[in-house]
Amino acid sequence: MVKYLKKATNNLSEKMKDIPNRYRFRPEYIRRRRLIAAGIVAVILTVVIVVASLVLSSTAPTTSPNLTNLKSLAQSATKPVWPSYGSGAIGAIGFDGVLAEYGGQSTRPIASITKIITALVVLEAKPLNGNESGPSITLTQNDQRIYDLAVAAGAAVKPVTVGSSMTEREMIEAMLLPSAANYSETLAMWAYGSVDEYLKAADNWLVTNNLIQTKVVDTSGLLPENISNPSDLINLGKLVVKNPSLASIVSLKKATISGVGEVSNSNQLLGVLGVDGIKTGTTSEAGACMLFSSVINVGNEKITIIGVLLGADDRGGQNTDIKALLSSVQPGFKSVKLVSRGQEFAEYKTAWGQTSKLISNKDTSSVIWSDTPISITVQADKVSTLKSGEQKGEATIKVGAKVLKQPLITDGSITSPNILWRLTHF
Repeated sequence: MVKYLKKATNNLSEKMKDIPNRYRFRPEYIRRRRLIAAGIVAVILTVVIVVASLVLSSTAPTTSPNLTNLKSLAQSATKPVWPSYGSGAIGAIGFDGVLAEYGGQSTRPIASITKIITALVVLEAKPLNGNESGPSITLTQNDQRIYDLAVAAGAAVKPVTVGSSMTEREMIEAMLLPSAANYSETLAMWAYGSVDEYLKAADNWLVTNNLIQTKVVDTSGLLPENISNPSDLINLGKLVVKNPSLASIVSLKKATISGVGEVSNSNQLLGVLGVDGIKTGTTSEAGACMLFSSVINVGNEKITIIGVLLGADDRGGQNTDIKALLSSVQPGFKSVKLVSRGQEFAEYKTAWGQTSKLISNKDTSSVIWSDTPISITVQADKVSTLKSGEQKGEATIKVGAKVLKQPLITDGSITSPNILWRLTHF
């Protein structure tokens, strides 16, 4: 526009040169010259007004964000210390599937771990709330017969007093803590009417809970056809921990049961390295087996580790192996700060010299296992103007299969460019 004004002025000067001096000061010429000048000024003003109007009414140019290079959050790998026998795995509540395993996923006899399935299937039909005792169960001559058969089979038992009664909770305690096989059958028959009906319910329950590699043929685990694999057993352990009544029972070191007296838990690791369950099992075919849980503090969170070892030669050796395993895996759960409050993710730099950063508005941390992959992708809007504190983007944080969303806000404002910048960049 400045060039246009200059050109118009030059043209007027050239025309003035062509007019003889004797005409320049005549009244009619002066009037004419004034009219011409006024016209030129009017045109110029019109152009100025139109251009200024267009400039001022136009939106500010958009600015694209420049994404910040983020530092790597890669963690070191954890190497569990596994024994040389059998098979096993570890997992954790809040973490999908199996986190580490050894020995393959072939099915094996699981001995008295079977009783955990019995407890869960019975609680499906006869649920308990928290520490509720549940209904009273009267023992009959048939329960004495079950006891006698279990003794003859060489199973672990606890005595029966015909005519006495115990609560549902007490019977589950008798089945799980000292691993009394006779009470596993008595409990199943009380809940389902017969062992056959119980087994049908157990089959359906296993399918419903996607434990498709697990099969039970009795209530106690005495027979070698009671089988499972490490992956299914990790998921079974998670179901126990998520059931408050059962979780509280398997954590007991001792219990006093009506008609039986005081019983002790066969799990000798309770209280060691955070162990608070779940079930031991031993037969000649299965060897020593153990499904266990361990609670540890990681940052501000409590993490429950689920583990299983199958096929040990003896209980004492397996206990030593479980302690070595837990000592190796517990440090593998780490609280990692993924995002810090005020951390920069992008920056806006306008053509007219203003800047604003895109930052996080809070700290975000997550407990991860071992070298679980962590990635962060940033979505940031294009902007023309913005206010400080506006959300203009989002960080998507992937921690393994878990996805977290982090809002991103601006740390300063961006206003429209001034009139001078607009005129010189129109």
